[in-house]
Amino acid sequence: MTRYTVDRIEDKFAVCIDENDNTINIELSKFDFKITEGLYIMYDDVKDCFYPDYSNTKKHKTKNRKRLKNLFGRGK
Repeated sequence: MTRYTVDRIEDKFAVCIDENDNTINIELSKFDFKITEGLYIMYDDVKDCFYPDYSNTKKHKTKNRKRLKNLFGRGK
């Protein structure tokens, strides 16, 4: 399985970044779940389908939120 992060949505594509920092455009029609910026998704090569990785998404959003609070002095 390959993990991607949705960087942004452009027209009918999700612009995603893989674990090696490569960018790939994936048609939104390939997803049977809601795509949002920052969502982690997994691609199953065998089944040729994508899965949302909500637990990793939540973990990274929480981590980044803490970083921002500390950066702006609100995390004390």
